[in-house]
Amino acid sequence: MGIRYEEALQYDNWVRFEAVYKGTYAHDLSDGLKAINSDTELKDLLVSALTDRYQFYYTKSDRLTTYSKKMLDLLNQKSFMFSSPSPRTNLLEQSQKHILNGSILFPYLYKVRSLWGDEGLKKCLAFLYTEFENYEPNNDVILWLKKYSVLYTNKGYPFK
Repeated sequence: MGIRYEEALQYDNWVRFEAVYKGTYAHDLSDGLKAINSDTELKDLLVSALTDRYQFYYTKSDRLTTYSKKMLDLLNQKSFMFSSPSPRTNLLEQSQKHILNGSILFPYLYKVRSLWGDEGLKKCLAFLYTEFENYEPNNDVILWLKKYSVLYTNKGYPFK
């Protein structure tokens, strides 16, 4: 029966978000708050801080919820973005490390080269490239790119 009770009665669904930030991220967020010059920047800071740490999925389909998508879309409609190191920003490097050290890709390529030599390896890589051209990314990949493409583009290639 809070101050928004009457408003909440007008909707079929009501979602409330609360978050607690601690440690370095909380200090970075405080610094970001001090630099705010407008209501828009405040909204952008809060939405960015929330989506950096929390994204919500439907349990049955494992798809991003409508409200999470809407929050991420808000980030594409602004020029200011709160940026602090987040575990999610490391995903590209983690994926690369997994490919190099933990996936079956390199053992597979090694077996191909052992069986058919460098020519077989080249044909295998050409085949994989052709298959990649037909790859359809899922929503998680597209949403990740929306959120982090500017960061990674400015950061440069993660591979040497």
